[in-house]
Amino acid sequence: MSSLHSSDETVVRLTEAASLSLYYSGSAEPEWRHLASELAQMGGALPPPVQKELSSFLVHGNSVANSLAQVFHQGACSTSEIQQQAFVELLQAYRRLIPLERADLQRRLTKLSDLKAHPSANALFERASALYVENIERLARFESPALTSAPSNADKHIVVLLHGIRTEAAWAEMVRDVLRADPRLEVVTIRYGYFDLVRFLCPWKTRAAPVKRLDRELRQIRQINKTSPVSVVAHSFGAYAICELLMEQPTVELEGLILCGSVVKQDYRWDRLGQIKRKVINECGAKDIWPLVASAVTWGYGASGSFGFGTYKVHDRFHDFDHSDYFDPKFVKSYWLPYLSNGDILPTAFEATRQTPAFWRSLLRQMPIRWLLVAGVLFAGYLGIVSFA
Repeated sequence: MSSLHSSDETVVRLTEAASLSLYYSGSAEPEWRHLASELAQMGGALPPPVQKELSSFLVHGNSVANSLAQVFHQGACSTSEIQQQAFVELLQAYRRLIPLERADLQRRLTKLSDLKAHPSANALFERASALYVENIERLARFESPALTSAPSNADKHIVVLLHGIRTEAAWAEMVRDVLRADPRLEVVTIRYGYFDLVRFLCPWKTRAAPVKRLDRELRQIRQINKTSPVSVVAHSFGAYAICELLMEQPTVELEGLILCGSVVKQDYRWDRLGQIKRKVINECGAKDIWPLVASAVTWGYGASGSFGFGTYKVHDRFHDFDHSDYFDPKFVKSYWLPYLSNGDILPTAFEATRQTPAFWRSLLRQMPIRWLLVAGVLFAGYLGIVSFA
């Protein structure tokens, strides 16, 4: 977090926090109680399900107002840097709930649409809805000095994006824009050029150039940002490149690491690495066949992007995805932003119902296709020599 400065702006913001504390405790909460009292006076005039849903809404609205009154009271009393930072973190947590609160209001509006048949109850609900929206919007409009000031180098968190083969990472700008929701995150895309299929499949030397390029770039980032944590998000061959570098260079330190569509071998020695602070996330696609193909047709790759690593230091998170389905703004916001901002690893709904992979997928991983290809090349060469002779 940014340092708390004794400035006129800070005083203004703390005064606004005190004003909002008074609004929620002195105006919003009493209004919610008054609405609840009006509903109680209606007695049994409403159908029981409608009465129950409307009463639940009023209780929830009062609870929100009460919580926000306490939050802003804490903010108004924040005179030290530590107190201000605690207030900001709490405020950020409440702000993350705003979309859920708005969705909940829409659900209630739909569920209580038949209130129009009861004019007095409908009028009460409209007043409650307007109050609810006002409560949420006041929270959304408030700006804290620690939230609005630019992060210092010590606060900055560098996020490096690495692409796979046959691409120039067209998805990188979208990911950068989504991650900007946290002003501490600075996104950097490292491109090593169009890495074609031939170089990807060749097990000799051709894979070394991207790894060396990555090493140079990360060292430059660390030289410029000596105290800033650095995390990496790597797709497909990019996952291979960062894992090769980590094994070769123990001095490369990372805050966090996200792999998706990984072609890293499943027996990769994560136990030998001690330079990643957070648990590694390995996004696995149930529909992704390319890690399987890579492990079957050449050397040095594995099916970790399909089946996971199955080791303590890595969290294998499964999705009903193909190789590049991760590059969706909603997915990035829901799963990568919480990890990069706070280290949170969230489960997916798909994991609760995930089925055993089809037999052919496991078989493809075990098939010695690479040896058949080598045998085919040698046999073709033999035929060429024989025919020439």
